Amino acid sequence: MGITRKQLNGLGATDYLVKQLTQSLQPIGKQRNAYEYETKQVLDSIYYLIDTARMRKRTRAILTQLKTKISSRVENTISDKRLLEAILLAGEANSRFEQTAGQAKKIAQNFQTYKRKSDSIFSPRNNIVAFKK
Repeated sequence: MGITRKQLNGLGATDYLVKQLTQSLQPIGKQRNAYEYETKQVLDSIYYLIDTARMRKRTRAILTQLKTKISSRVENTISDKRLLEAILLAGEANSRFEQTAGQAKKIAQNFQTYKRKSDSIFSPRNNIVAFKK
């Protein structure tokens, strides 16, 4: 998942701070006319800037808020991924169940056919007598 500079501005960062965060990062794609950066790399950049010794309190507070907001987005994405994986696994299990049920149905039909044939072959009307020794 990616994040653009405009989105960072919308989360409360100043233009200068956004440039500082994304200056050393490589874009992973484009979202319309804006470059998109990997969210994990942006978080790493935020952690690096927070650890910088010379920083204003206001800037540090903005970065901390930004870190919290982006972290919650990443956690939501992770839970969404887990949900999608669970849905895919359930779909696979359902398809395997349907295949197994189809095979069982065919076996049951074959058994019924075999039973009808065997009943007609060994019926008392066919005058088949079992030999005794």
